[in-house]
Amino acid sequence: MNQDLATIEPIEETIDRLIDRLRQNRGDLTIHATDLSGWSLGARFYPLMYLLARTCGARDWITGIELSQHLLGRLNSLQIHHVFPKALLYEHGYERSEVNAIANFAFLTQESNLAISDKPPHEYLAEIAERDLNLLESQWIPLEPELWRVDRYRDFLEARRELLAKAANDLLTRLNGSEVEGA
Repeated sequence: MNQDLATIEPIEETIDRLIDRLRQNRGDLTIHATDLSGWSLGARFYPLMYLLARTCGARDWITGIELSQHLLGRLNSLQIHHVFPKALLYEHGYERSEVNAIANFAFLTQESNLAISDKPPHEYLAEIAERDLNLLESQWIPLEPELWRVDRYRDFLEARRELLAKAANDLLTRLNGSEVEGA
């Protein structure tokens, strides 16, 4: 912690020093798909997923509204939606860590989350894709319908982690104002 505090003092060029420190500790600033293999709301990269949803044009799958940082207030809070419903995954023998993988999370309004409920993804994602494929793309959902089946759940997670990692690296590149090493 003392090293981190020393990094931010003096205040001039603090961001550059923090970025350099991250590069030292990690080797580069690239987020890899394996970084997104955590599970639960306590996962290290869960806040990044929320940030992506709020700042990168993610849209609600039923209403189509953008889930931007400007949607504030109790009625506009985002809910976590399990793309593959928990009960369906447990029924097929998946472990808790797989069921609650952050790559299985999407963000929806309460209204949409209730409307989708526990429908199988091969059904409701197909309906959404037919209506507007961009809705799924906006939340980095793999567009291959065969990945929306419960027997391909692990493949779905792998593909979604790749999409999320690319989106995260694109965001970091924009924030940094230049190319991220290794991206």
